[in-house]
Amino acid sequence: MKRGEYLETREGKRIEKTKRFIKNVWLDINQEPGTKKSLSIENKKFFRSEVKRILKEGGKRAFRSDITLDIQFFTSQDHPPPIRTLTKNYLDLLHKPMPEIDNLEKILFNDDDQIKLLISNYHFDFFGDSEAKIRIRAYRYSLFKKDIELADQLSHDFEFDEGIGNRLRNDYDNRYDSYIGHLNDKKWMLENGMEESFYQTKQFQLQSLQESYLKSHEVTYKDLLYIFQSSFRKNKIYSNVPEFRKLWETLKEYTTLSFNTIALGGAPITSGESKIFKKNLGAKLNEFKSKHKILFLLYTNSDH
Repeated sequence: MKRGEYLETREGKRIEKTKRFIKNVWLDINQEPGTKKSLSIENKKFFRSEVKRILKEGGKRAFRSDITLDIQFFTSQDHPPPIRTLTKNYLDLLHKPMPEIDNLEKILFNDDDQIKLLISNYHFDFFGDSEAKIRIRAYRYSLFKKDIELADQLSHDFEFDEGIGNRLRNDYDNRYDSYIGHLNDKKWMLENGMEESFYQTKQFQLQSLQESYLKSHEVTYKDLLYIFQSSFRKNKIYSNVPEFRKLWETLKEYTTLSFNTIALGGAPITSGESKIFKKNLGAKLNEFKSKHKILFLLYTNSDH
């Protein structure tokens, strides 16, 4: 069997997937996540030096090509900083020269324009038995696209559960009805000395409602298949066919322009565009909050 034929077999695809996974760069830095202002110079220096040390020990160097970057923040704080502020700080720490701290630069990547897919999440220490840290996974963007193409190939061996979306939406509707019903009972419960019970139940139901909402609108691997259809090898021969290009663009919009996302247009490039972008961002965020009031404030288990 020729190599090309072998790579099309299940075993061949599994081995290629394993090879791609091995090329991932993993970094675990034991440190309480902090912002640019809250993180001390010593902690910034420690983070950068640890990243450099781990890369050197693994025989790795800064990425020069486009990458996928996954940052997981494990925090012990009850009220940690906004994740967008936190993420921006660590992106800077991973590549920018900071002569006031050390002589390092381009530590994990050369420029943040290389980051084509960014994943950032919080993990809260609900039980007080976890260690604060920053966990980073980085790998070439081209490898990510190959994984998506593999998922597309495997998807033909399984049936999609087309009804799951409806079940999630029904679950949200049912929880919403329960939440509104509880609010309607407020007057009666307060008049009968059940104030504490009312507010505790209200917060529990609101948290449950938010969880259901977020779950019903999360991006699935099926959505990713829609987004990357045009880059699959099997579709290269159709790349210049107008009908296919129109179909792929429609599928992308179907996924990325759903009602729970915010379209901001292009990033600021020339002088003066940053102010316009920030103004537009503020307006769009206020519009989103107005339409989805149920998500503000966003409750977590640590709020109980």
